[in-house]
Amino acid sequence: MTLRVGRIEYANCIPLFRALDELSDNRHSYVNGVPAILNAMLSQGEIDLSPSSSILYGVDPKRYWLLPDLSISATGPVKSVLLFSNQPVETLDGATIGLTNESDTSVALLKIILAKFFGFNNRFLRTDMMPQQATEAFGALLLIGNQAMRESISGGGSICLRSGRTLVPVHRTSVRICALGR
Repeated sequence: MTLRVGRIEYANCIPLFRALDELSDNRHSYVNGVPAILNAMLSQGEIDLSPSSSILYGVDPKRYWLLPDLSISATGPVKSVLLFSNQPVETLDGATIGLTNESDTSVALLKIILAKFFGFNNRFLRTDMMPQQATEAFGALLLIGNQAMRESISGGGSICLRSGRTLVPVHRTSVRICALGR
């Protein structure tokens, strides 16, 4: 039996897959995708193992197993989950926020942050638009992973959530490895 493994091609996942390749007997095949797509594939049984969003586990913890002592996490700011906007965060109440199609946890946490911490009432739409077009079309745009890092380096918009610095991540999160329970 070949184990079908979801592979996220983000820089922070490279050590996971390198270790799997070095330590395994190579009876696995990779299915590449972004977290949201791999979450759906894992929940539908199309893959057997994958780094998955913590929200996937949180919604149905009896369905998945966590691998102990293994996560992609941070003890400080996460610089790969960013909210881009050309306007100050205070003006975003009621705005439509563009959302990456790559994440589920970041989307859920952004909604909580804007509603609970800022008291905002926003609309949210997933988008495939290029970042520059999306920041013009929406009040703000949530990006994650390599795309967020590339956009922050290129100066493709200012980051809304500020605390005396130009770049402030939307949240801190950890991605846990889950395997479909069989």
